[in-house]
Amino acid sequence: WFDRMRGLAIGIAMAGSGVSAIIAPKLMIPYIAEAGWRMGYQALAIAMFVTLPLVLYGARNNDGEPSVSGAPNIATEGLTLREALRTARFWRLALVMVLTGMGLSGFYSHFVPMITDSGLTAAEAANAAALFGAAVLTGRLLSGYLIDRLYPPVVATGAWSLGVVCLGALLFPGTPQLYLAGAAIGIAFGTEFDFAGYVTARIFGRRAYGKLFGLL
Repeated sequence: WFDRMRGLAIGIAMAGSGVSAIIAPKLMIPYIAEAGWRMGYQALAIAMFVTLPLVLYGARNNDGEPSVSGAPNIATEGLTLREALRTARFWRLALVMVLTGMGLSGFYSHFVPMITDSGLTAAEAANAAALFGAAVLTGRLLSGYLIDRLYPPVVATGAWSLGVVCLGALLFPGTPQLYLAGAAIGIAFGTEFDFAGYVTARIFGRRAYGKLFGLL
């Protein structure tokens, strides 16, 4: 199932970031407004620390491979790291991820300050940030579903183009555009890693998947 529906599987596996992006602002932004940003970072550090046992348990190595009737052993198929780095296709994808990451992260880093500077309260900023998280979750699942059925670059281009158009709406005055841009960038944000994870496996195989996905 994972090999047949890899896009959706990646989207589900990465959906946790969207869920946390919904919950965390609703908890943290009011708390930071009351207790200060230093206490906010301490609270986030505690939350991260609590997850360590789950990471160690969930990411442990299994002795045996899952047995699926008729499934080929494709874990070692594909290009090596050196072979992939010699292809123009890898570097084109790397350039895509660099530019996309700059645009998406550049907006997200300034999203809440943009909202508060426009005169909205901390609670309203939290709602806007939670809307962004919901859009990330939507982008993760929707793009994963579509990537399995459509040409992946078309899915990614559509999501990122939506973000570009809605960012352009910020040229006009008003707060609704902030929510619109936040939702569009959230969907684009959710598509980014689904696309990278999917095309890395499909183009280069799984032989050096971890290294290549990490580099992209």
